[in-house]
Amino acid sequence: MHQSFTQFRLFILTRWPNRFYTGIENQLTVDHRRNGRVGFTIETEVGRFIDKHWAAWVRPGIALLGDGLPYIYNRNMEVGFRYLFD
Repeated sequence: MHQSFTQFRLFILTRWPNRFYTGIENQLTVDHRRNGRVGFTIETEVGRFIDKHWAAWVRPGIALLGDGLPYIYNRNMEVGFRYLFD
């Protein structure tokens, strides 16, 4: 089945002392195949820079709108490492 949706994302990151950072990402999704139904998720991220290039993070998320839309989850948890290029 062909998917037709539009997503708007905003990610805000704040750096803290001792190489820690926090971030929040809001995602608004408009599903065009389901009469413009709207989904909204919010994720928070907490991470720490291990060195100049590597960071480790954890990112829980929750859906506030959009129950039943195929690409909107109810709850989410991500853990990972990130490499940053200069």
